[in-house]
Amino acid sequence: MRTEEERKEWELQAYGCSVEDLWKSVQRSFQGLRVTKTSIVTSILSDVQEEIARGLDELARQELNGAKWILSNVTEDGRRIER
Repeated sequence: MRTEEERKEWELQAYGCSVEDLWKSVQRSFQGLRVTKTSIVTSILSDVQEEIARGLDELARQELNGAKWILSNVTEDGRRIER
């Protein structure tokens, strides 16, 4: 079991931010717009392509991890799946 500090460090390495900040970003994406989880992830993947082309491999890796988190933890209509 990780300590709170270890969890925060892991999240920073994996996503470039905390899971809570990632979740807040997803929530902002859904506010007032007709978006879906799929459209958000598609947009992230487009960003990843650009980051790879620019040699920003670490940022691309973190963005991919964020996309995977969204796919695993957010419903299509923007609710967080509680585990």
